[in-house]
Amino acid sequence: MLEIALTLSLSFASTAGPVPAPLPPAVRFQESVQDAGDEEHAPLDEEAMAALVERLEALLGDKQAAPEDKVELIWQAVEFPHEDVVEVLADGVDDKQHDVRLAALDALGLIDHEDAMQVLAKLVKKDKRLQKDEELAAQLFKSLGRYGDEDNLDLFTKGILNAEGEVFQARVLALGKIRTKESVEELLGVMNSGGGGGRLGAKSIAYMDQLRLSLHALLGEDAGATRDKWQAWWNANRRGLEVSVEEPELEGQLGRRWERYWRKDTRTTGEEREDERER
Repeated sequence: MLEIALTLSLSFASTAGPVPAPLPPAVRFQESVQDAGDEEHAPLDEEAMAALVERLEALLGDKQAAPEDKVELIWQAVEFPHEDVVEVLADGVDDKQHDVRLAALDALGLIDHEDAMQVLAKLVKKDKRLQKDEELAAQLFKSLGRYGDEDNLDLFTKGILNAEGEVFQARVLALGKIRTKESVEELLGVMNSGGGGGRLGAKSIAYMDQLRLSLHALLGEDAGATRDKWQAWWNANRRGLEVSVEEPELEGQLGRRWERYWRKDTRTTGEEREDERER
């Protein structure tokens, strides 16, 4: 763990066949199935699930298939939290088309199944080639972060000081989803290291902004935009600090930014992702 200086411190007849009609209802997530809390899932429609898995397997195996058709079925797959669906989504991560891989990673963070989290954790541990692509790596960490599982904490912190850009952001904000005191300590440790391996200057402003946002989500408090203020807060509050199990209601600009980052709507095209960055 980082040292904290703050104590002072369809099946297709052939692969060339027509694209299958979407299975109703088409999934356009505005809210995650994870937001249902402890509510029981509706009984799984096994026939519909099997048909979707068969269709998606055929489509992923078709080198001529349009990426948007694959992505459409990937979003529908999220509706079926089952190990067979997780398996075919994992196959989508190996697709040759960038948007398909991105959608598969995104869907693995939205489907409500333990196996999906395990797939993502394994990719973080073992798939270094995938992580050389900044966009895919950022989505990988973001998707794993959605689960908020403290057993994954080390996967976000290991090497975090060497991370850049969207990947650094995804790791930091994922720590804000893991509601433990250790997450607070890790974030403060990164903050006190200057962020990004101690490289200060213009970059540290963005890094500090992200660290502040994640801490605010964990604590429901905001000590401000500087490390000195957070150091003072930590010295005053670290003894006996407890992190609530439930995420606090976040308001104001920080709350809106947190909600916007973790909202569950899907992004299917490069153009839409550019729009997201500009906002």
